[in-house]
Amino acid sequence: MEEHKLDRSAIKALASDTRVDILKSLKRRRKLPSELSRVLDLAPSTVVGHLKVLEEAELVKKRPQGPKWIYYELTSKGENVVEPETPFRFMLTFLVGMGMAFLGGIQMLTVRSFSAAMRTEMLAEKAVGDVGAAPAAAETGFLYLDTLFAGLMITGVTLMVLSFLVFRKK
Repeated sequence: MEEHKLDRSAIKALASDTRVDILKSLKRRRKLPSELSRVLDLAPSTVVGHLKVLEEAELVKKRPQGPKWIYYELTSKGENVVEPETPFRFMLTFLVGMGMAFLGGIQMLTVRSFSAAMRTEMLAEKAVGDVGAAPAAAETGFLYLDTLFAGLMITGVTLMVLSFLVFRKK
């Protein structure tokens, strides 16, 4: 896959709101300068000037159609500017979900192993006859923690799945 880096001319071209609007309009389909002029409510000469800057930055290209029609369309570099291949929101949502699932799973395993050790200790205390309310309360507390961390893990996995469903390429 070809990499599209933003160079100085592309950054300069993107500094204008009008040029960004032109790119967004061309995302839907290729257009004539006169169409862009009507859509953006600008003089045709102004639109042509902006298109020239975008063309020099390799964000758009001309597509002549017959002897008098010249359409403009996005280049792959321009498409990547308007709609990045890997959206930042996808990566952020996926990584947060993965972190939540990982932390929830680790904490759940830790609580379970600690809870098992506590149960063993409680059985030993029962054998000796020193049983109080504190071990039962601690066991209930571990159950709540176990549920909390399981919920964290499930939420994380759900975020990861939803990030794929929402941000996948159409």
